[in-house]
Formats: sequence, structure tokens, C-alpha cells
Amino acid sequence: MSPFISTASDVSAYVVQIDDYSRTKSVKDGSAAQGENRQEVLNRLEEISEECSRLGWDGDRAVPISAPLQKVARGLIQSLPSNLEDPDLGVELDGSVTLEWRRSQTKVISISISPDNSLYFAALLDGIRKRAAYPFQTTFPNDLLRVVNEVVSV
Repeated sequence: MSPFISTASDVSAYVVQIDDYSRTKSVKDGSAAQGENRQEVLNRLEEISEECSRLGWDGDRAVPISAPLQKVARGLIQSLPSNLEDPDLGVELDGSVTLEWRRSQTKVISISISPDNSLYFAALLDGIRKRAAYPFQTTFPNDLLRVVNEVVSV
């Protein structure tokens, strides 16, 4: 599945799929601590990368996480503001790494770091759906961080 989303109904389906993937491949430990030291989430990235390092890691045809993509994901995680809680990590069948923040069923954002060097996101904010794609950058785009903050704010 390509992470590109073209319609509002695709966003809804995408968020459901991300939820399904995160149930099967998330390695979140349940904490929602502020991310002053990202070492725990970086360790989880290593675990996920190792677990999903071979073609067919899902028992079918899932694409492995590449070493370059893992490096990109590590850099983006390290670039998150220290006052932002750690994301849940997951992996998609196309080898993308996902970062997800979820406050409730109606406040969630999932960001895919794609093998094509793009960032894709889908968000649900109290019934409002948002989505976009960004070319890879060494830090998160400011407007994407604003959406993450909308999700995590109380």
C-alpha cells in the first residue's frame, strides 16, 4: 500500500490501517513521558528495525526497513522538541516507519517516514481530518509539529 492519501475517505481508512499496524508492530511501553532523552524511543526503533529487517517479516510480502530509512527515522526522532512526549512507533508493510501520537479515538496523528524520502501524515482532530506529504527534511516541518501539538494538547 502506498502511504499517499488522496481523499478524506482514504484518511479514515489510513488511520484505521495505522491503528491495526500499531497493534501488531508497536513496541510502545505504555509511558507518555516527556521526551527530554529520546533514548527509549530510539531503542524501540532499533528493536522494530531488527524485527522487521527481512523481506516478509509479516509472514507474507512486507518490505524490510532499510538502513538508510532507519537513519532518517533516528534523525527525525532526535529532532523532536524535548517538551513533546515520545511517539508510539510502528512499521508499515511498505517498509515505512510510523510515529504516532494518540490522545483518544478522535485525536490522533500518524506520520509515515517513507522509503521514498517523504513524510506523510494523516490526522484526526475531533472530527476534522488533515493530511499532507512533505519531502524529507532533517527536522520536522513546523506546520507538522503544530498538528502534533494539537493532538497531544489536553
